[in-house]
Amino acid sequence: MHRFGLTALILASALIITPFVLTRQTQAQPAYADDAFETTRDRLDKPVEDEQTSRTWFWGPEPISEGILEPYVESPGGERLVQYMDKARLELTQPDTSSDDAWFVSTGLLTRELISGSIQTGDSSYEEHEPSETAMAGDASNTWPTYAGFARVIDQMYVDDTGNAATNDLLPGGVTSYPEAESDPNAEIVQYITYDGPDGPAGYNVP
Repeated sequence: MHRFGLTALILASALIITPFVLTRQTQAQPAYADDAFETTRDRLDKPVEDEQTSRTWFWGPEPISEGILEPYVESPGGERLVQYMDKARLELTQPDTSSDDAWFVSTGLLTRELISGSIQTGDSSYEEHEPSETAMAGDASNTWPTYAGFARVIDQMYVDDTGNAATNDLLPGGVTSYPEAESDPNAEIVQYITYDGPDGPAGYNVP
């Protein structure tokens, strides 16, 4: 039996790699579009910036875009303020709640939107596009894996294979067998995660 392991990368918006790079020497760094965005970013990433911890960034070192008004049905005027970081999109959907709720800044599910092509434009409203053919990670010149390539394998109920090896590869032509992984300790499946997907219960293995 072949086993397929998906890393948490495909579902966690914080692991998005943007398909472009800003050159510090030639382009001014955008300021935070709202103080709440900076507060939210600093909550997790200030210790990284100050070298108090050695973990990776959660949001990123600074904004990579100006503040942008994007459509959102439930926001005042049908638009909400968003700003893109290196690894996520910060969203101010209901600015009037800022005095009552310290967690009123949300983060977009960018990975899911790029994989599915379904962009959320309201609490229950979506705008349909083609999945992104941008490479999911690495250099801008990478051609695989793309976000669109993961559309065929996410949100499914896989068997719990904890302790076994992930012996399948996801390639541009589809999923293929890779039995050599049986002898690779780095391919061992160490966790099984379940969640409520858009079409019902789903579960996947993390190697």
